[in-house]
Amino acid sequence: MKRKTAIICLMALGLLPIRAVADDEEEGGHPLLISVQPSSQTEGWKPPGILEGVIGGYLKEHKLLDWQFFATTGPTDVVVTYAGDVKPKPGGGASVKLGIIARDPVRKKVLFFKQAEVTCKSPGKSGALDQSWEKAAQKILPEVLAGLKQLQKDMRDNGVWFLVSMDKAEDIQVAKVKQRLKREGHSFEPLSSGPGFFVRCKLDNAELAEQVEEAIEFALPRARFDFKARQRRVIRIEFRE
Repeated sequence: MKRKTAIICLMALGLLPIRAVADDEEEGGHPLLISVQPSSQTEGWKPPGILEGVIGGYLKEHKLLDWQFFATTGPTDVVVTYAGDVKPKPGGGASVKLGIIARDPVRKKVLFFKQAEVTCKSPGKSGALDQSWEKAAQKILPEVLAGLKQLQKDMRDNGVWFLVSMDKAEDIQVAKVKQRLKREGHSFEPLSSGPGFFVRCKLDNAELAEQVEEAIEFALPRARFDFKARQRRVIRIEFRE
């Protein structure tokens, strides 16, 4: 049976989130959750309010996704933010720039950045800027969709990155647990601070938590620990004295 393996949540400030589900031909896999929302970090740029509807309409028009309104939000795999800038051009008119950035919220890494620029001939005219924002969005969205599809394929083919936090663990304890988990063929990245690691695998959080627990019990048979969280992409463990 085919399984729904991509879910995209479009969120904007003060607006109802949208949940979308796309079919995937592959069996199993980790669902992909993507939130698209106005940027609050782009200095000097502001998120045009019209874009929430433009982005959602584009995806629906191209039949990439089956749309449903969905009132709850939760942890995501990718955060896509957008912001725009308008500057006067010499001789009249204005330059309208739109930027879209996709980030991994767990590893705090930029996954891709896309930018489009169009000219608004009469920025002071009613509705002119909104039309320019729409043009910029239509110009950039094919690249954004291609990037999201590639992320979905990459997750299906290579797995998902999880954060495994091992509070109060010593470096040697973390190293022993990682060494045990490497037998499963997972990939690893170090944390910038604190005991633990990032691990990439094709498991869901419950399956990975079980493997981590088994690895601790095998590598550190005398260790006492508790699971503090088994979230979508974050597993937190606290070692006891």
